[in-house]
Amino acid sequence: MKKFRKSKSVLILCSSDGIIEDIINDGIRIKKEDFTGKPFSSLLASESFGKSILFLESIKKEKFAQDFELFLNLDSGNEMLLFSGVKLFDKSIIIATNTYLALDRLFEEMSKIVNEQTNNIRELVKRQKKEKHSNNLGDAQYNELISINNELVNTQRELSKKNYELERLNKKLGRVIKTDSLTGIFNRVYFYEKIEEEIGRASRLNYYLTVVYIDINNFKAINDNQGHDVGDKVLVIFADISKKKLRKGLDFAFRLGGDEFVYLLTNCNENTAEKIVNRIKKQCADMKPSFSISYGIAGLPVKKEKNIIKKIDKYLKIADKRMYEQKKSTKRQ
Repeated sequence: MKKFRKSKSVLILCSSDGIIEDIINDGIRIKKEDFTGKPFSSLLASESFGKSILFLESIKKEKFAQDFELFLNLDSGNEMLLFSGVKLFDKSIIIATNTYLALDRLFEEMSKIVNEQTNNIRELVKRQKKEKHSNNLGDAQYNELISINNELVNTQRELSKKNYELERLNKKLGRVIKTDSLTGIFNRVYFYEKIEEEIGRASRLNYYLTVVYIDINNFKAINDNQGHDVGDKVLVIFADISKKKLRKGLDFAFRLGGDEFVYLLTNCNENTAEKIVNRIKKQCADMKPSFSISYGIAGLPVKKEKNIIKKIDKYLKIADKRMYEQKKSTKRQ
């Protein structure tokens, strides 16, 4: 059983203000003395800093948080784990696990049951011998039941491995379905799933959500005059700039199709969004090939309601209209 066990987990005890007080490891190499007295975020890779704030806020306000994907900063490299936490009195109890944990626990529970059954069989055989039943018959029954139990353990082990492999493939398929094949950022399909999820979180934690509609200026002319290879290169460059300049774990970029993109900025009002997009706009002008963008910004309602997708489309149209107004203004200059 120890050979099969591959689960990793770490239990973290934090004060109400997110300072680490204790760490209990199980398979993850973290030295408790290196992080005690430091902020929870000190455990994480930089790309998870923003999301860790939302995670701690969720524990503080809702008394629990579940399945936040955060990256631990380990000597061997960054490792993504699922973080969940609860508030207990003035403490936060946080557990981070990998995908093996649920299967491992199932295997352990099953092993306990098998051991219990085996012990019951032993007692039955002993009683049979005391009552002068056939020793051979008792031993045969005992050995047969032990063999059945061993087969059960081996079968469950194989099922666990297959379940893990299926889960891994499902996650890989999920990434493919959600991702734009050219630029590597999220696609239109995932946009509506993600925005509904973030509206629910924003309504619980009471913070702003903003969408930014973006279009690359004169993109048709780039394709016609310089070729579609250059056009594709511009799209990839813009996506890369977006990934680098947007706030890690807080903001998300999506390609809607062609040269149209949208940003979903969490815990961000329209003024802050303007500053973020202007930094991106400036860098686009400095690239080779150089290109420019037009954008429109709209704040989103954070109350989760019926027909929320229709309301999202309404605000997207507002951002789209503002983007075209900016595009027309640029052409007149």
